[in-house]
Amino acid sequence: MSYRKLRKKYVLLLRIGIISVFVGHFYLSSLFPDHQDFYSNTFLVVLGLIFLLYVLMNRWFRKEGLKILNASTGIDFWYEWSQSGNRARFSISQQSARLASVVYCYMIGDFSSAIDRIEYLQNQNIAKTDRSSLLGFFIKSSLLSGKVISKEEIQKKFSYISFKDLAEKDEALQKQLAIYDILVDQQPNNYFDHVSGSQAFQRLENRYFKGLNAQLRGDLAQAVSLFEEIAQEDERLYFVRMAKQWLANEKHDFSSFDLDPEQESKKLEALTADLPLPQAEISKKKGKKKWKWLLLIFPILFVISLIINLVESSKPINGIYYLSVANMETKTASLNKESWIKIDGNHIIVKEKGEEKTYHFDREDIELTVDGKQYHGILQWGSLSLSEQSDSSRDIRTYVSKNSPMYDGYEKGTVRVEKH
Repeated sequence: MSYRKLRKKYVLLLRIGIISVFVGHFYLSSLFPDHQDFYSNTFLVVLGLIFLLYVLMNRWFRKEGLKILNASTGIDFWYEWSQSGNRARFSISQQSARLASVVYCYMIGDFSSAIDRIEYLQNQNIAKTDRSSLLGFFIKSSLLSGKVISKEEIQKKFSYISFKDLAEKDEALQKQLAIYDILVDQQPNNYFDHVSGSQAFQRLENRYFKGLNAQLRGDLAQAVSLFEEIAQEDERLYFVRMAKQWLANEKHDFSSFDLDPEQESKKLEALTADLPLPQAEISKKKGKKKWKWLLLIFPILFVISLIINLVESSKPINGIYYLSVANMETKTASLNKESWIKIDGNHIIVKEKGEEKTYHFDREDIELTVDGKQYHGILQWGSLSLSEQSDSSRDIRTYVSKNSPMYDGYEKGTVRVEKH
């Protein structure tokens, strides 16, 4: 499976999962229509599920990616990942594409470009694990390109970088020092005789340095065997081209690795022609279909509604609410300040026809009983609508408080109403 196919599958599954969470939440909300604070009470649960889904999908993506890289050298995988930076909309995706481009440039032998990209990324906000990986590629690219760097510099650079544990750090340092011994000092170092690699390209790289070490020891038979094995792989890989060059030269020494500079330059130019530059801003293509973004509208609107409900639920409900009176001739509504209700904790005071009476008020379900009649209410945006729960009556009254954004309109009698 290619990177593009794996990425499409990842995005599709992630979107399906997120939409399923929201749909499930809406379904559960419909089962509890009387609980107005259901959204706010379950908001953190929804966010937690989405975060858990994101973590699990990322683990799945890494696992599937490692399967690909374990089965093949993955040069096309890294190339497609590098190219994805041209289409990436988010900085984290662009950053991961730049990291992938470092690996790709190293694999094909474009060490100067790999070093340039590493130096750019070192000034960016990247994870500690990525910094340790970049250090390894920087040192190897420097040594393979003939850039002057000493053992002391290598050890000093490692002292500045954090690793998961000291064992991993020591293992990485020993590998770089072994490469230094083989390439710079041209002295045998048996480090690569005892390592393999979890990924196909790592195994190929280790065989290459093992072959060089065998040559330094004078074991040409083993060197030939290793380089012949490497030569069977993709010629776009630097180590494959070097192995073929060594096998084609009868001398079988370090001078055998001299590649033709002009041919090598043309090859690298062709292999990196579509690769985005590390400092380039990824421009968005005009006229590109935006229909995929429609999938985000649903959760965005949902989050907005949650915020609105949270804000609304946090407002105090205590206070005076004046009766709204509709004039159907003018189709407007105004306030009758002689009739009002006052919410005070678990009690409600009702004033009608100059008389005030106090009743018990259910704040959670917005319910009260007046003279044997049970009323159910909806409290929202500073307005309280009370409807009698009776089959024979559809008496609906609306009361408005000063917390309502339409209070001034009610006072002026300019609120428009329609006949029910």
